[in-house]
Amino acid sequence: MVLEALANGPGKPREQNTPAIDKAVKYILSKQQASGAFAIPEFGLENYNTSLAVLGLTSLENPAYKPVLEKAKAFILTAQLDGEPANPRYGSFGYAPGKPGDLSNTSFSMEALKALGLEESSPAWKNAVKFIQRCQDDAELNDLPAMKAGRGSGGFVYVPGESPFGTESAKSEGKRYAPRPYGNMTYEAVKSLLYAGVKQDSPLLQSAQRWIKEN
Repeated sequence: MVLEALANGPGKPREQNTPAIDKAVKYILSKQQASGAFAIPEFGLENYNTSLAVLGLTSLENPAYKPVLEKAKAFILTAQLDGEPANPRYGSFGYAPGKPGDLSNTSFSMEALKALGLEESSPAWKNAVKFIQRCQDDAELNDLPAMKAGRGSGGFVYVPGESPFGTESAKSEGKRYAPRPYGNMTYEAVKSLLYAGVKQDSPLLQSAQRWIKEN
């Protein structure tokens, strides 16, 4: 994250003229695993760390990193949950392959894949959008029963049916509470939907913008 910030900062410093960047790049490259992940194996969080490493390296616009970045792209794609589309987390990205996904990890993964130039035709975008849609508090757009009780605010939660900011009074009859949407996940959702090619006038983004204006 620091590397990305420096690389996009004033003057766009690079490895050749900034020792701190040169050291950071060498450290990151030394941590690439055979799987393509940038990680310290005993710490886990392989996909999370790989996505952030990709954002740092791609910010430097150095073609020399293309081979390692291609391996990282292949790894990130393995961290997307596939299988049964009825699974509420279908299409999400988790901390590591095989782990349940969430909107935070999904947003980092999608930003990295966008930076890596993943083809617009890749099913990864469509599947990720399906997961993001299921995190939205909008009963008309969300097909999950767990998200039908909300107020229809257009905001987003961490995972379908769950929010670290707790609950709020439900709108629908028969249920008392619904997960509370919040700003961080709504921002990540909007950004990710745009990366996936969703148009700004789509119902998904229009609903999200309503939440942003009201909050």
